[in-house]
Amino acid sequence: MLGLGVLKAGGPAPHNVIVSNVPGPRKPPYHNRSRIDNFISVGPPVEGVGLNTTVWSYLDSMNYSFLAFRDLVPDLWRMVGLVQESFDELRRAADSGARKVVGEP
Repeated sequence: MLGLGVLKAGGPAPHNVIVSNVPGPRKPPYHNRSRIDNFISVGPPVEGVGLNTTVWSYLDSMNYSFLAFRDLVPDLWRMVGLVQESFDELRRAADSGARKVVGEP
C-alpha cells in the first residue's frame, strides 16, 4: 500500500491524464451496524500525470474526484466548474425529454 507519496516508475509517464470509473454499492453498506452514508475515493498522484479523475457510484448518486498537479493544470477549479455546467446541461436535457443531435445549433 502506498502512502501519500508520488508514484514514480523510473521515467516519464507515457500519459498525462488518468480516468477511473469505479462501480460502487447499490445497497447501503454497514460497518458494526452503522450505515455508511458515503465514501470518498481518489486516485494516487503519479509523477508527470497532470490530472487524475476518479468517478464512482454510490447507491443512487455519482461522485467525482479531481486530483491535479498545479504546474500542469493551473486552473483546476475552472475545469471543475465547466464539468458541473456540462452535467447541469445534460440533466436539463434529460428532464425535458429533448433530443438534440450533437453539433446542432
